[in-house]
Amino acid sequence: MNWISLTKQEKAAQVAHYVPLGLTASQIAGKFENCSRSAIIGCAHRNGLQVNGGSNQATRKVSPKKPVNPPRPNKKHKPLQTVTKPYRPLNGKGIPFMDRARKQCAWILNDPADGAMCCGNIVDKDFWQPYCEHHAEESRGKPGSGGMGRGGWVK
Repeated sequence: MNWISLTKQEKAAQVAHYVPLGLTASQIAGKFENCSRSAIIGCAHRNGLQVNGGSNQATRKVSPKKPVNPPRPNKKHKPLQTVTKPYRPLNGKGIPFMDRARKQCAWILNDPADGAMCCGNIVDKDFWQPYCEHHAEESRGKPGSGGMGRGGWVK
């Protein structure tokens, strides 16, 4: 029997005839020419029938989840170095940002709306680095602190 030549009512009747027999959608589709499993599932769904072999949550066996292994420490990178020198901004309170020289730390210490005061300590490492050793370390952040992490300036 050709599935395409049947009317909607005839298709529904044929599917309703085979569903109680316990056939799967693929087996029912095999009874017809030019018929797919999806066509049988769609017809059954539109007519409120449950075809065997579907992905029913109640009958499907779910394998237990495997335990998640804790992350291993990354041994490629050496741990961040901590600065041991005590930190103090220049003049105790910093210097105005606009008065800062090229080799002075640009780390802003207060709210810029109140007149940006920066650290002002001497940057003695790299010409392109805008921060002193203390603030360069702080800008990199510690692992898990939300700082720039390993992608920060090279020490």
